[in-house]
Amino acid sequence: MPRSEDTRRRLAFLELGDDDRRNLTKLRPLLEKHADSFVSAFYRHLLSFEATRSLLMDPEVERRLLNKQREYLLSLADPELTPEYLEQRLAIGRTHLRVGLEPRWYLSAYALYLRLLIPAILDHWRQEPAVAEQIIVSLDKVLMLDAQLAMESYIARRVRASEDLASMATIVAGLAHEIGTPMSVIQGHAELLESSVKDEAGRRRLATIREQIDRIAQIVQTVLNMARPARGEPMPVELVGLARETLAFLAEKLRARAITPRISAAEPVTLVGDHDKLEQTLINLVLNAVDAMPRGGTVEIAVERQGAHAELRVSDSGDGMSEEVAARVFDPFFTTKPTGRGNGLGLAVVRGIVADHGGSIRVTSAPGRGTTFTIELPLVEA
Repeated sequence: MPRSEDTRRRLAFLELGDDDRRNLTKLRPLLEKHADSFVSAFYRHLLSFEATRSLLMDPEVERRLLNKQREYLLSLADPELTPEYLEQRLAIGRTHLRVGLEPRWYLSAYALYLRLLIPAILDHWRQEPAVAEQIIVSLDKVLMLDAQLAMESYIARRVRASEDLASMATIVAGLAHEIGTPMSVIQGHAELLESSVKDEAGRRRLATIREQIDRIAQIVQTVLNMARPARGEPMPVELVGLARETLAFLAEKLRARAITPRISAAEPVTLVGDHDKLEQTLINLVLNAVDAMPRGGTVEIAVERQGAHAELRVSDSGDGMSEEVAARVFDPFFTTKPTGRGNGLGLAVVRGIVADHGGSIRVTSAPGRGTTFTIELPLVEA
């Protein structure tokens, strides 16, 4: 979707327009008067929490943060509301993630600024309460827009980081297998040679070989344990609700790509599993569907109870795949995407998660007829 169209839709959703801009321009004298005291209040707010105090130990980080906050407050009196403005706000979310500032801290800052600004506005326009009300409403709209954009940017970066971590775990697991197999062969030959080597020097060399093989095996296992994501505590997971959460999480991406989401379910279906891993599975499959529909379309998550199993289907109306391509989609590093657009590990990770839950996954597709991934998971009683 063009950036200008995305901007128009965002502003329309919040009913944020030219009247609001005119209202906010009236704020400039007030903001210039109170900016320093408001930023000081923001600084004291951060210092009141141990988690954020550590971020301000570096004087340079502190200085830049406070300067940026002052610039931000003053910018509220003249929001351009252009695609460039939105991109600037998205960049703020990326900065939050880079310095380690989590959403709960900076979202509370928006609330703090409202709490400080509203009394100042009411006092300044106490003879014109209608004007004060208009300015407060416009201020609330633009702060909500900024908070939304910062959150979207933060979430997008965390999703990519999660996908990268899952990909790295798969790579390490593959390397562990590739290294472990020849090491086992060498170990076996060293053991066979022990019976035929008579001199003491030869036996010491064989013992050294075996010791070093054991050391390599320990190193590989250590790295594998570090890369393998920890399993969550098994818990009841209601799959229809999980589908709703997934589509809500990706709603902005789907809307931007002109993709209509649907859920098909006759009844709630609950199983015991790892909520976060199952959500990651659905996110990967929906994102895969998005990539298959560059011109828009529909994606549907269907949930059914099939005897002792739950069935999850993620279907898209995209370009589909040939039989040869469909046969290889779960292979690590296999991808049909252009260079730099994918590493071919997403579906390999999905298959691993499904297998960890004792389930199975298959794909049906045909050129021009879309694709359906079907997951079967055992309905373990809660």
